[in-house]
Amino acid sequence: MLVRELYENVVTDPGFSGYITADNMVLAVDISADGKADIDDWAVAQAGLKSTSGTLSPEKKTTAYIRQGKNTVKTGNQRIISFDADAYAGDPFQDFVLSNKMKYATGAGAVVSYAYFNMLTGKGETGRATLLIDTDASGNAEDNLGISGSLEKAEGAPEELYYQGFGGYECPDSAPSDWSTSYTSYFTRSRGAFVAVTGDAAPEWKKGTYYKKKSA
Repeated sequence: MLVRELYENVVTDPGFSGYITADNMVLAVDISADGKADIDDWAVAQAGLKSTSGTLSPEKKTTAYIRQGKNTVKTGNQRIISFDADAYAGDPFQDFVLSNKMKYATGAGAVVSYAYFNMLTGKGETGRATLLIDTDASGNAEDNLGISGSLEKAEGAPEELYYQGFGGYECPDSAPSDWSTSYTSYFTRSRGAFVAVTGDAAPEWKKGTYYKKKSA
């Protein structure tokens, strides 16, 4: 499943207030060949998924000073996102993380783009992380085959993400009659959010590119 499919009819609410369950958290990775796909087209960890665990490992340095005692300075924070699932053949996320290429990748070859965010609010983070597969085929007779792994932050610090669901918007198949005069009331998608069309004149219509808000 791709992120856009998961959010096809979802309206995110950044102002949501209430308890959040584990099912509300979304983990997705860029599985494209060049690693440059938009977040809407990243693969979601969902089929067979039993749990995810997002943890932080703060790094610090403590120094003792004369007549001042100990002083602790935070020097960094390592993000780790672990996942545990039953194996499901044909799922884009699992097929990617369990591919021979990724299981045995080293260095930069094991680094992927990821997103981890709340499905209700759209709030979370996106960044680059090293993919580590711990288990690719475990289980007893008649049990589902188990897999597990983790994503550990690589390169720079993760960036804040505000993902916006597709609920409440539609994507016309052809140029609407008011396109040339009301193009600024339409939107494109970028990094998981709707962005209003701007400019001095209407751009050339491209199918699957422009969205409009649905009528109430």
